Amino acid sequence: MMGEFLLRLAVALPVVVGTAVAVLWVARHARWRWPPGPVFPFVEPFGRGSANAIEVVAARVVHPGVRVVALRYGGRELLLGVTPQGLTLLHNNAAPLDVRPAMPEPQP
Repeated sequence: MMGEFLLRLAVALPVVVGTAVAVLWVARHARWRWPPGPVFPFVEPFGRGSANAIEVVAARVVHPGVRVVALRYGGRELLLGVTPQGLTLLHNNAAPLDVRPAMPEPQP
């Protein structure tokens, strides 16, 4: 009786563990998306190349954990403050922002 149990255990345990390892390996390397389809349907229109694509124009670190980010979306440019607590809209501009890096003029 005990010998039969140990034999079943010796056969079943490697099969179960091997199946679990195989499923985890395939899930990691196949880059499956679960659940299938878009998780948030409203995110899909923001894809690359579409008219509503979100483009990061510039980003600067103000303080550790605090950034100022300029985004372009739908013909508008937004200036956001990003902190660990959340986002703050600093400025909403319909005209493009000039975000060229400030560099000193070359001396002749």
